[in-house]
Amino acid sequence: MGSGRTILRRCAFPITGHSIRFIPVFYPGRAEQHLVGQIFSGLTRFNDTSSEPGGDLAHHWEITADGLRWHFYLRSTLHWHNGDKVEAAQLQSQLTQLLTLPALRKLFNSVKQIEVTHPQCLTFVLHQPDYWLAHRLASYCSRIAHPEHPLTGSGPFRLAIFDADLVRLESHEQYHLGHPLLKAIEYWITPQLFDQDLGTSCRHPVQIAIGEPEELARLRLVSNSISLGFCYLTLKQSGRLSEAQARKVIDIIHHTALLHTLPLDEDLITPTQALLPGWSIPQWAQEENTVLPQSLTLVYHLPVELHTMAEQLKRYLAQEGCQLTVIFHDAKTWDGCAALADADIMMGDRLIGEAPEYTLEQWLRCDTLWPHLLSAPQFAHLMATLDAVQVLPDAAARHLALKEVFTRLMERAVLTPLFNYQYQISAPPGGKRHPSESAWLV
Repeated sequence: MGSGRTILRRCAFPITGHSIRFIPVFYPGRAEQHLVGQIFSGLTRFNDTSSEPGGDLAHHWEITADGLRWHFYLRSTLHWHNGDKVEAAQLQSQLTQLLTLPALRKLFNSVKQIEVTHPQCLTFVLHQPDYWLAHRLASYCSRIAHPEHPLTGSGPFRLAIFDADLVRLESHEQYHLGHPLLKAIEYWITPQLFDQDLGTSCRHPVQIAIGEPEELARLRLVSNSISLGFCYLTLKQSGRLSEAQARKVIDIIHHTALLHTLPLDEDLITPTQALLPGWSIPQWAQEENTVLPQSLTLVYHLPVELHTMAEQLKRYLAQEGCQLTVIFHDAKTWDGCAALADADIMMGDRLIGEAPEYTLEQWLRCDTLWPHLLSAPQFAHLMATLDAVQVLPDAAARHLALKEVFTRLMERAVLTPLFNYQYQISAPPGGKRHPSESAWLV
């Protein structure tokens, strides 16, 4: 087995050794999520071939007929990275602690308790059925660390070096699933000075650069693909903004040249009219006589493309006699954004993981956005609706019911997608590699 060396510009891989926190949170970045998934294991795990979770620490699970007890049967050969044997009681204790965190309590609100019903079996006892439970346990936020060593996991790679400019992972010889091809991976987070040589090419995390430091100026695009992740716009309907007015704003976005003439230097985005493939925005009759309010307030967070989108929308609304006040929340999430309370329009982005439908269900349950966007009765109704969706044992029926939830939000002009990301991977001409490298992991 060889070693993989990945040289990454800081903006393409927006972390440093001192800023990564391997604790259970909803990581906003793909890089952080990926690293957590390599170092830590969960009871279940997503793989590349299915949006349904498979076994990880648990080799399989059984569900009682009423859906209220889930038995997860643990593998017999589980070891932490330090060589300690993984015990069921450790997993029960760590998972119970996770469920005390406010964000994860929202996600696992159906869980009553977790029991060790056998030395090799954990049982989740539920208040109400939740057929997303195996998906929730496969999420990066549900990965389990050693109870005494928070940087020690049981995933395919162990954390060997954790510095400001270098993160080194080494394969876990006692890993319980298929072993990775690489013996070690090094993530080098390069100084910002390389960005000066590359001009505006270092603008967004979807741009991934691979190569030695001296090669960065000669990088060429070797791969690109459109992600299911999307930027979105939401509208709070209140005394300032009616549903008809919200629909007019959405019409301006999707039925003019606005999205197609954003003054961006590079092809990093693709305008979209669907949240997911097949989840298209509604088509309604345009109301010509609808007049927009004299003023509205827009709050948005990263990525950087939304700077341009905000200014473009401001110009278009000004043509309709509406003055748009623009407020930027300098973060990747809505956490700590005081301006949400008074905002009429919000823009942000949503990463889509291995299970698109489940990812969107988690978004509705856990994102700080929704209690600010909806009235208290509306939000309570949304949560009750999600509870009704999660009790459906058939995956296809559950996905269809969730699609209907988002369709209603779009029909009510509460939510609309804007554009998808175009991932771009660049490497030196000829794809040079060190002879010992068998793959690049990004």
